[in-house]
Amino acid sequence: MIMGTKDKILAAALDLFNNQGARAVTTNHIAAEVGISPGNLYYHFKNREEIVRTLYQRMAEECNECQDPGNSHDKPSFEGLEEHFQKITNIEWKYRFIKRDIARLIDRDPELKQLFQEVHQQKQVEIAESIQGFVSAGLTRDMDDRAREQMAQIIWLISTFWQPFLELSNKKVTRESLAEGMDLVRFLIKPFIKDET
Repeated sequence: MIMGTKDKILAAALDLFNNQGARAVTTNHIAAEVGISPGNLYYHFKNREEIVRTLYQRMAEECNECQDPGNSHDKPSFEGLEEHFQKITNIEWKYRFIKRDIARLIDRDPELKQLFQEVHQQKQVEIAESIQGFVSAGLTRDMDDRAREQMAQIIWLISTFWQPFLELSNKKVTRESLAEGMDLVRFLIKPFIKDET
């Protein structure tokens, strides 16, 4: 499949942001990486913030396409949950600069902040609904609305801020260390599982 210039810009930007950090990368760096003039880049994106927003939206769309094991039409299962964890970890690794730099990025771009807040609210609702799906399927113990809301908040906190936690702890961010965040989610839900086998 032949990539158009816009997709080449996004692919180059993603690679540069992941490897060098969004703060260190300018539109000139991205244009040079693609082999186009800055003017050609500005034909497709008016600034670096628009590139970041587009990548953020793509990440959110890819996450939305993941099968949510608690909200699926099929019966929820822990096998499905594990597949979901793997898909999410892969997406977070692919777009790892976003979680790493999220505080700085939203501070610089009010439009990105609004997008982030919309996803922030939506995901907590979806996680709470997924938890209820496992309860309704009889896989986990029942919990009241407040407990379900708090669990959803904790899971979302882990998902959003695990990578910054790794970096603040002076630990290397790898695909494997990102996946350790899902171990915390497993630990969190383990006491609620009814019949472990």
